[in-house]
Amino acid sequence: MRLGIIGAMKEEVLLLQALIDEPQEERRGCRTFYSGQVGQVEVVLCLSGWGKVAAAATVAAMVERYDITHLFFIGLAGALQPEMNVGDLVVAKSFAQYDVNLASLKLVGKVQPPYYKKFEFRPDSQMYLAVRKAARLFAFKNRMGRIADMPGGYYPVIWRGQIVTGDRFIAAKEDKAAIMERFPDALCAEMEGAAIAQVASEYGLKFAVLRIISDCADEQASKNFNRFLLRQTGRISMAITKLLIANLA
Repeated sequence: MRLGIIGAMKEEVLLLQALIDEPQEERRGCRTFYSGQVGQVEVVLCLSGWGKVAAAATVAAMVERYDITHLFFIGLAGALQPEMNVGDLVVAKSFAQYDVNLASLKLVGKVQPPYYKKFEFRPDSQMYLAVRKAARLFAFKNRMGRIADMPGGYYPVIWRGQIVTGDRFIAAKEDKAAIMERFPDALCAEMEGAAIAQVASEYGLKFAVLRIISDCADEQASKNFNRFLLRQTGRISMAITKLLIANLA
């Protein structure tokens, strides 16, 4: 097993470098990859940057250069369902690109869509279960006061369902409503997950995605996103990823 770990922002993955025993650094293009051992598991860690293209490029580089077999993406997202709260955790059961719509394309004759017509994907079942178990264990340990540096009163709900992806930061009720009209059961919106899922599926990787709710994808999204990012993201990512690696080992 060789596990790739990706986050879109340094605040999501910066602390994870400390987990790697004697990490090896390699620069490829604009990205730095950190590889080494975490316990019994070989890992490769990278900051992807925002958006679908950046996420896809990072996965492809990990596969081609480091021959990863498993992939875990962790980061923030905006809640779409009204009962969700900032700090909740979402383990993806499916992915869709909300800004891709080929419904109006009518192919005739022998013309066939290249690779996909519906850009919807599902995680590997084993990785999905491993991430769900890590999230549940995190929530339990945190409630028992056994996760260091977590704020008091933080008891996240763990959601399982669809994550939708597009190259936009959703911060307006009308934009949120437009997504929900097409994907009424989607739990959260973000900018990388479905691209990660597409490339991982093409390469046959065992992959899963976990999102931490940072905002409600409304007019307060930017303020809440920055507040949550600076205060808690790194510690939550660190704790969950450690539990996941121990589970995989």
